[in-house]
Amino acid sequence: MAVHSPEESFNTITRLAAYAGPRPERGWLREADFDTERAIEDHAGWERFEYGVSGESEGIVAVGLSVVWETEVARTIDDVSLS
Repeated sequence: MAVHSPEESFNTITRLAAYAGPRPERGWLREADFDTERAIEDHAGWERFEYGVSGESEGIVAVGLSVVWETEVARTIDDVSLS
């Protein structure tokens, strides 16, 4: 997937939140299910992020943002694909 950050910053304001795997038995995802290790502000402009996906059955893919600071932010996530 590609993520856009308007400017690079040494502060972590947002993190990419990504999940790819089986559908949880409870029927929904919790915050702890997402990988939120990657800060978005470590670059300016567009950057590609890749996650490994494996499995042989039906599953789900979910992506979004985890906002670390209480502030107004706008980030763009595009071109989400499986390969």
